[in-house]
Amino acid sequence: MMTNGYCPECSLNSEKVEMKVNQDDFWECPKSHLQVSTKNVLFATVLPWRGKGEFRTTNSSPFPDGWLITKPKEGGIDADENIMMTKIQFEEYLENEVEK
Repeated sequence: MMTNGYCPECSLNSEKVEMKVNQDDFWECPKSHLQVSTKNVLFATVLPWRGKGEFRTTNSSPFPDGWLITKPKEGGIDADENIMMTKIQFEEYLENEVEK
């Protein structure tokens, strides 16, 4: 599965919600508060904890389009080598590993 420029979780429901940079320098969805790290080039790492809705006042660029969505390595924010390639794998990760 790849990013499409919008929140990957909201995109599952055909919603287009723009991600914003939060105070922790992660991309965060203002609706679901899903957080994504793009510290690793070409990988959008979906973090297992939600943001708090504390956004920076300016974004210099839009959320990346066409990046591979991954899980983080255990205990961190770096991309895991286990790339989530399917919608089903992403939905299972959201259901089982991302806080509600």
